[in-house]
Amino acid sequence: MIYFLGSLITVLSSFIYLKKKKQAEKSEGLSKYQGTWFFSVSQQKQQLQITSDYTFLINGQSLGTSVVEIDEYRLVVRDQYGFYLIFSYPEQTLYDESADTSYKLLSEK
Repeated sequence: MIYFLGSLITVLSSFIYLKKKKQAEKSEGLSKYQGTWFFSVSQQKQQLQITSDYTFLINGQSLGTSVVEIDEYRLVVRDQYGFYLIFSYPEQTLYDESADTSYKLLSEK
């Protein structure tokens, strides 16, 4: 009985450790969306900033976004008007549903 309980505790501890490790790795991989990006609209340079909580700001103005979906390939948010914005990675494009247009993003670097 003691052997069984010891084995059970070992298995549960391993499971919890691996789950936390996987969550940490996933979180680190998603930080690639955070930062400052640039794109052009009608030959005017626009700045997109994505904060650590995945809030989108265009030229310093918050779009009132909330995260709909996030994975290693894309970040999908909905703005305050209900339109979707999709940041695709590694293509580094921003699709704006309200304008039905995709923009090529350039990093600040």
